[in-house]
Amino acid sequence: MRHPGQPWLQITLSHNAPEQMEALLEAAGAVAITLRDGGDEALIEPEPGASPLWQNTEIIGLFPEHTDAQSVINEVQTGLELAEPIKWHAELIEDRDWVRAWLDDYRPMRFG
Repeated sequence: MRHPGQPWLQITLSHNAPEQMEALLEAAGAVAITLRDGGDEALIEPEPGASPLWQNTEIIGLFPEHTDAQSVINEVQTGLELAEPIKWHAELIEDRDWVRAWLDDYRPMRFG
C-alpha cells in the first residue's frame, strides 16, 4: 500500500521503439508513462489523426518507490528481444501535488 508523500522511482530510457517500450513499462507496473523529446527536434502541426514522435524519444516510467529498477529493465530488454543493453537511468523523486506542479509552469496567454 502506498502512502501520500512517499517518493516515486522514475526510470528514463531511450530507444527507437517508444510505443513498444511504453506497453512493456505498463506491463511491468508503471503507474504513469511520459514520452518526451530526447534531443531538440520540433514537431510541426501533424496531419489530423497522426501522432508523430521524435526520432530520439525518451520514455519515462513512474513506479512505486520499492520497485526493482533492474528487474523492470530486464523485462523491457526481454520484451524487445534486444541483444545490446538499453540505456537507462533511475532516480527517486519526491511526491508532490502533481496537478499544482503542472499548473506552476502554465502561464496565461493573451489572444485577440
